[in-house]
Amino acid sequence: MKVLGLILEINPFHKGHQYFINEAIKKCNPDITVAITSTSFTMRGDVSLISKFDKTKILLDNNIDLVVELPVCKTLNSADFFGDQTIKILSKFGITDLAFGIEDGKSETLYSIFNIINSDKFEDLIKNNINNEISYKNAFSQAFKDMSNDNDLLDYLEKPNFTLALQYLKAVQKYNRNINIHPIPRIDNYYNNENDITFKSAYSLRQMINNQEDISNYIACDQKKKK
Repeated sequence: MKVLGLILEINPFHKGHQYFINEAIKKCNPDITVAITSTSFTMRGDVSLISKFDKTKILLDNNIDLVVELPVCKTLNSADFFGDQTIKILSKFGITDLAFGIEDGKSETLYSIFNIINSDKFEDLIKNNINNEISYKNAFSQAFKDMSNDNDLLDYLEKPNFTLALQYLKAVQKYNRNINIHPIPRIDNYYNNENDITFKSAYSLRQMINNQEDISNYIACDQKKKK
């Protein structure tokens, strides 16, 4: 049996989320799809705009078979802990496949970076740089530059979804190496705050709500029924 795992915050649920779910299911063709979602609070510590009950209904109406709540104590934490705990929980539900949104949907790009930052040499370089009294962030960047001349890879490290993807991959290696990875490329201009007619990020939509702007063009109102 093929069980697909997804990690979603849907705060709020928009067309990009709907696109991601549909693409992940199309790519994996699972027997069961399980989604884990933060509820009352998001990973950034914000109060969610949508209750956990509404989140559950929205996801069930969009081809998700089982919705799992990520406890608040595991949500309000660092990206590495968030990534570790979501995969740990999903692995207990027996997922065989994991899909996530990423700025570059190429698995080889993700693994190229993952293999560098999880090597012993990389750790030694970071420790040496920190001993030179520079910040961890700068020590990390310098260590990566010392091991790779590819500036594009370094740029990806600055992207939020790529950072989370690396944490998911690390957790998969820790809890179940047999889980198949499916990066789903994000739509162009996903984070663009300009007036895109189709997609906007949840962050942009929350800003629009704060400014009392209409977000109806970007919300997935035509929610598909379960298969």
